[in-house]
Amino acid sequence: MPLTREHVYRRDGHRCVYCGNTQHLTLDHVIPKAKGGRTHWTNLVTACRACNAKKGDFSLEEAGMALAHPPYRPSFLMLLGHYAGPVQESWLPYLMMA
Repeated sequence: MPLTREHVYRRDGHRCVYCGNTQHLTLDHVIPKAKGGRTHWTNLVTACRACNAKKGDFSLEEAGMALAHPPYRPSFLMLLGHYAGPVQESWLPYLMMA
């Protein structure tokens, strides 16, 4: 699955992973680029402007912030699910989502 802003937003539920805000969203590098962080699924999260500015080029510990969930590379099935809608519960074992 390609790494795009919209796909990161979808993975994170269009919410800031620090405070849960749904307005003025941006992308944040968990490990700042200035400290060697890469632009990768496991280092990018959705953040509101206020939290992104607060964190800046600090680590989570230095900024005193925590993630609601760790960043991860979503599966293609997850992306399809966003477009197709909810999956019937009886299908979950076949879609490797159970």
